[in-house]
Amino acid sequence: MSNLEELAARGNGGVNNTQQQYLSVDSASLNTSPSASTFLPDQNSSTCLLLPNSPSPDPELTHPLTPGLEDASEPADNGADDANSTNSSSGSSGGINMVVMIDTDQTNTNDFNINNRKGNNYNHNNKSPEFCMDNKKTVTKVGDILITCTDQIPPFVDWNWPLIRKWSFSLFLCINIGVIGFVIAMMSTLPKTCNPPKKWYQGSVFYEIQPHGLKDLYGRVQYFKDLEVSAVRLNSIFPKDPHNQQGTTTYFSIDQNLGDFADFESLVYNLQHNGIKLILDLPLSPLVKKLHVSEHVSEIQGQDTNAAVQHHLSAPGSTTNDNLILKAIKFWTEKGVDGFYVKDLEQFHNDSFLLSSVKEWKFLLGDNRCLIVSSALVDAVKHNKTLLELLLPHIDLVDTLLDVNGTSAKVIGDQIADAITGHAGLSSTTWLHWTINRRDLPLIYFEMLLPGTINLYLGEKLPEFASTEPHLVPPNPPPWLPKIQELIALRNNSPSIYLMHFTRQNQESKLTPTTNIRQTTDDLIAIERHYPRRLNYAVVTNRSNKTVHADLSDSFFSGDVIVGPATQNSKIFFREFEIASLDTIIVKLDK
Repeated sequence: MSNLEELAARGNGGVNNTQQQYLSVDSASLNTSPSASTFLPDQNSSTCLLLPNSPSPDPELTHPLTPGLEDASEPADNGADDANSTNSSSGSSGGINMVVMIDTDQTNTNDFNINNRKGNNYNHNNKSPEFCMDNKKTVTKVGDILITCTDQIPPFVDWNWPLIRKWSFSLFLCINIGVIGFVIAMMSTLPKTCNPPKKWYQGSVFYEIQPHGLKDLYGRVQYFKDLEVSAVRLNSIFPKDPHNQQGTTTYFSIDQNLGDFADFESLVYNLQHNGIKLILDLPLSPLVKKLHVSEHVSEIQGQDTNAAVQHHLSAPGSTTNDNLILKAIKFWTEKGVDGFYVKDLEQFHNDSFLLSSVKEWKFLLGDNRCLIVSSALVDAVKHNKTLLELLLPHIDLVDTLLDVNGTSAKVIGDQIADAITGHAGLSSTTWLHWTINRRDLPLIYFEMLLPGTINLYLGEKLPEFASTEPHLVPPNPPPWLPKIQELIALRNNSPSIYLMHFTRQNQESKLTPTTNIRQTTDDLIAIERHYPRRLNYAVVTNRSNKTVHADLSDSFFSGDVIVGPATQNSKIFFREFEIASLDTIIVKLDK
């Protein structure tokens, strides 16, 4: 009996009837090659014995891939036993890697090698106990398992996968950390508010001062910073004519009663260090008799400021008298001044060089410095619409005086309406600069809710300081100071208040004012400030000497009081509205 038959007999002898049977081997079939019809097309007969380490199954159960086995003593015929197989097969299929369970206690592994050849032919040969090589194929023993391998295993199988996994995981973490860090960095750089962009002099608050000494102002810079004003305006620092205190003798020196250039430079440095701009009043009268411009003004357009200045100063006929204002602007901008209020310019509304002079001044100042003129100039040239349209783009702020002395609330409302709907108010480049000729707190509160830039003039109401040190604050601040600070902070962060107008979607060419005058009577004026998708505000002022009771529910419903006699943030309803004489109430309207 051959070795295979003995192995099969021992396997059958130890069969436990209760165990599951997997494979049956008929000894008679070992000497006979099966018919090709028993295989699938293109498959050759197999001579490999599949022996599990479990007992043989019932003879009626046969494995579809092993219908018969050859005797181990006969050489393999490579699938050519059946003559019909050649005719029925058109080719051979690829090899099949096989895993066989072998009982090492009953079988000598040296007697077997399962070799996967092309054509699914299997041979058993006596070779090395660890592996055998036949046509570059290997059988490796792993415990009780024999694994057939070929030399065509993909190269990635031999890669260092533990190291690859570590690096992949590290790379994954790094990418995620980088993305999270990038998102956090982007979020941290986003602006806290989405207010419309504006320049520093647009919609801001200027603090006008009649200086008594530059050193005294140096010690009050912290006060200006706490107020959150954008600029300090000095309305007179030039030497005065002893016979005419309103007249100026020169633009290139400082009144000795105020200080010297060292004091001025210290003030400018301290203001700039605290983020506050400096503006000077520049009166034309009586020094300027006629406006002059450079002979080649059209040639400097597009050049930088320094080149333009040199061109003007070196132009033919450029004497001191011809370019006095231009030289003064150059002189003070080099000392740190950020803007000029050119006064008395309306006296030159018929001058043929008015437009060219304004162009030169603004070109010299640049975009980051402001040029202010009086509304009287706009009124003087409004009959010449062409000149006015050419002039306004070169003017940054138009100073508008709100006359409240002896006038009713209706007259005040008309002045505001005329300014807002006038040429300067509807200009897309020019902003209004409001000045009130009376310094009482209810009117200052009212002024804070007007559109554009506010000129805050408190006269002699500057708080007293015990020292001129810049870091000190007023020891006893006046009671009105916190409310002024609150209103300045409110308007600086509320486009509903500081903006002049806005453009609606699909209406870029049409400017919509942010101010609606809801009601005006001889005693009362009510104004609404609004901006799309923002909080709206209302300011109501009483200019009479009596308490006024009114029903304003047609204009407003309710809101929270910001400034008024009632407790702050208390609710107010406009159906039964009451306001004391000469008082102002500011309300944040409910949506």
